[in-house]
Amino acid sequence: MTGHMRKMLVLSAQLCLSKKTKKTPQQPSFPPSETRLVNGSSRCSGRIEVFRNQQWGTVCDAGWDLQDAHVVCRELSCGSASKAFGGALFGQGSGPIWLEGVNCTGEEASLSICPRKSLAEHRCDHSQDASVGCSDLQTIRLVNGTSPCSGRVEVLHNQQWLTVCDEGWDLNSANVVCREIGCSPPLSVPRGAHFGRGHGPAWLTGVHCQGTEATFKECTPNNWQTKDCSHGEGAAVVCSGIRLVNGTNRCSGRVEVLHNQQWLTVCDDGWDLNSAQAVCREHVCGEALFLPRGAPFGRGCGATCLAGAKCRGMEYKFKDCDLHWETHNCSHGEDASVVCSDIRLVNGTSPCSGRVEVFNAGQWGTVCDDGWNLSSAQVVCRQLGCGEALSIKEAAHFGRGNGPILLDEVRCKGTEATLRHCHLQPWGEHNCVHEEDAGVVCSEIRLVNGISSCSGRVEVLHNWQWLAVCDDRWNLTSAQVVCRELGCGEALLAAGGAHFGTGNGPTWLSGVSCQGTEAAFKDCDLQWRTHDCSHGEVASVVCSELRLVNGPSRCSGRIEVLHNRQWGTVCDAGWDLHDAHVVCRELGCGNASKAFGGGLFGQGSGPIWLEGLNCTGEEAFLSECSQSPWGEHSCNHSQDASVECSGDASVEDNIRLGVSALVLVVLVLIVAEAVYSWRRGQL
Repeated sequence: MTGHMRKMLVLSAQLCLSKKTKKTPQQPSFPPSETRLVNGSSRCSGRIEVFRNQQWGTVCDAGWDLQDAHVVCRELSCGSASKAFGGALFGQGSGPIWLEGVNCTGEEASLSICPRKSLAEHRCDHSQDASVGCSDLQTIRLVNGTSPCSGRVEVLHNQQWLTVCDEGWDLNSANVVCREIGCSPPLSVPRGAHFGRGHGPAWLTGVHCQGTEATFKECTPNNWQTKDCSHGEGAAVVCSGIRLVNGTNRCSGRVEVLHNQQWLTVCDDGWDLNSAQAVCREHVCGEALFLPRGAPFGRGCGATCLAGAKCRGMEYKFKDCDLHWETHNCSHGEDASVVCSDIRLVNGTSPCSGRVEVFNAGQWGTVCDDGWNLSSAQVVCRQLGCGEALSIKEAAHFGRGNGPILLDEVRCKGTEATLRHCHLQPWGEHNCVHEEDAGVVCSEIRLVNGISSCSGRVEVLHNWQWLAVCDDRWNLTSAQVVCRELGCGEALLAAGGAHFGTGNGPTWLSGVSCQGTEAAFKDCDLQWRTHDCSHGEVASVVCSELRLVNGPSRCSGRIEVLHNRQWGTVCDAGWDLHDAHVVCRELGCGNASKAFGGGLFGQGSGPIWLEGLNCTGEEAFLSECSQSPWGEHSCNHSQDASVECSGDASVEDNIRLGVSALVLVVLVLIVAEAVYSWRRGQL
């Protein structure tokens, strides 16, 4: 049994039996805040000392590791640990040695609740004092709360913790705080020094957050100076004590609940839609859409002490449900999960296609197709954990909705995390009818870690989890289907052996057989089963971002390039045979025989992406040539460039290879005959 497994088992037993057993003298505790780092280069590095019996003492490095160090860094608001040192790296202490054999899982809120040897058992001296280096100085904390996810808000400024004045304090600002400290969205922002009065100056006033900032320091403070803000006006927050882990977005994942300062998973025995609904509602994620089984979002690493949850479906907080904290026989392979969202796709052919509906003020409604475009669809696909947006659908393509029309004139850049972050008209204001309901088709396949959007490791969405594809039987025909579905050009390479890195999840798709004519990858013969394919054997693909259109063969036609998920043309200004050679070579079509201008193979209808290409003819890809910035031109589609290539290089190469092999065989036979004749002559 590994040390890590032993730690988890010890902690699991300790937590699950905590209501039935009393602490013994062998497990003394000390106040969790009475830990410090001494002799380091900053307050977040140094020798570890703990306070007990009115005296500071050290920690022995026997068994000391990074998991133990993580707990110290978190307890001191110093982020996570980067190093766990032994051998008195920051000097030897002079007091007692209080702790030895600390066994933390790394998830504990303080060193005091980690299992450890008794004080009388240690055999260390101060040359073995443990130390730690923390990776990041935490600049915000919650004080005096009932859990690590609630309390008075304090920020670190000039090496001093300062109270935040509650003037202008709102849920948007609280949301940023909760996210930064690793808790779930805020439930409330109590006022009037709800968690006690601060002791230092109340300096940070007039904070204004949008709610989308990654850290609190990115918000705009109106005043970092002393102001007439008393400690009776300190800002506070109560964040949710439930979180979703390892999901495809913030509204899906493994359910974990904060209990006794520890994040614990929930057993899926009896897990139902009512319980999931309470989780989604508390997480401000709309409705529960799906309850995947079998720990699809990974197995938890702590104790699984919530053996059962019974909710009526009307609770606004998960803790208001009937929760059973007791010993049970549930493994982490049964960790409960949920997929919830304030957006959904209805009447589609898959979970990733359909009429777009959004949840607001307790009701589902549709989106008008006025201004609806691929950028907005991209946000929807990302928010739902699907792949790329393949197309938009207008005029109630997936049927008319029967609820209110909640959004009109949605304007997204395409980079927003959720549809709510886009530029929106006020909810419910529109001039549409349900015949204008917007829809979207998202991909259930994606390419990861590639050098472009059209290359990478192949992953498929299955039961709301992205799974890698085993490279057994993986070939160019199957890769062609992937490229077509993702709106890319021809498949140039079907690679195995983790060409674009190994995946992190299970590799479940063990066999793929495509005819090459399928419209979608899911239409191929897919084998979902257990296998012996490792993450070093995952399939990858490189698709072209270049294509020839309207020609008599695949190796001649109007040139189109893919940029920002949209196909566009190339202007013929400066277009010559050197440029055309690169196009033909990239498409596996040999060399160029002709370079045309004047829209010879018809005029394109999309954007004109490139003008003034200046290739030497030796480049491997058109993107390597010197060119004007994308989209900058003075052309129209009557000047679209075209090319005629000499042939299919793959066929030519095969013929050339066959001839070479035949010549080699003949030469070998001639040499062998000569050697044989010479040896006979010697005899």
